[in-house]
Amino acid sequence: MYCSLILLVYIPNLRCQRIGSYFVGENLKDAAMTRFTLITLLAVLVLSGCAASPTIQRSERDGQALVLIDLQRGVLSPNGPATLGAERSDHLIQVTKRAIDTALKDGIPIAFVKNEWSEWRFFENWWFGGAFRKGSEWAQIEPRLLTGIPDQRLVFFSKSFPSAFSDPNLQKWLEENKVGELVIGGLYGNKCITSTTIEALKRGYAVRLIGDGIVTQDEADLAPTMEKLKNKGATLW
Repeated sequence: MYCSLILLVYIPNLRCQRIGSYFVGENLKDAAMTRFTLITLLAVLVLSGCAASPTIQRSERDGQALVLIDLQRGVLSPNGPATLGAERSDHLIQVTKRAIDTALKDGIPIAFVKNEWSEWRFFENWWFGGAFRKGSEWAQIEPRLLTGIPDQRLVFFSKSFPSAFSDPNLQKWLEENKVGELVIGGLYGNKCITSTTIEALKRGYAVRLIGDGIVTQDEADLAPTMEKLKNKGATLW
């Protein structure tokens, strides 16, 4: 199978100067965000474009799984380096806990997916204040979400790119549990949630989104993000 990659990158309001063969943004955060955007786009193209995604037979999978993305201390703790703020964090945790309680009661498997960047991802780690630095305390799942979950029900996956499917162990786990439908919650809605949802739909999974259990960095982005995903085929849980 052959594949071709077409990379169209449009970064509005980025003011750059040409110095020799290098482009340098007017400030370091411009350069950091540029690099982050390019790496993210390239990862999505490579992971979902060149490699053929396995398509499941949903008729053979009647199981459901709760997939919770990037609910880590660095974002949900009030003093975390990329905190959502106490009010938004508390609300998200309450909604997510209700989803977890329902999954435990109904015997639905639960997966926590962590975003973890190694030290060489300097700009990304700097941009988010180390909230997702691999091995740091901030990169751990928010402990308030783990309370009451039996150890044998705790399943964790790790990714360093937007889609949760970038960790191949997730697909294997879904196969083992005969899962055909994903219930997805977490953050950020317009980034990792979107990438994971689109990839899941592409692979043949049904996707249900926890309406109040998804957040975006900018609250104004949430409504259009949810509408976009519903148009792609996702439904609300």
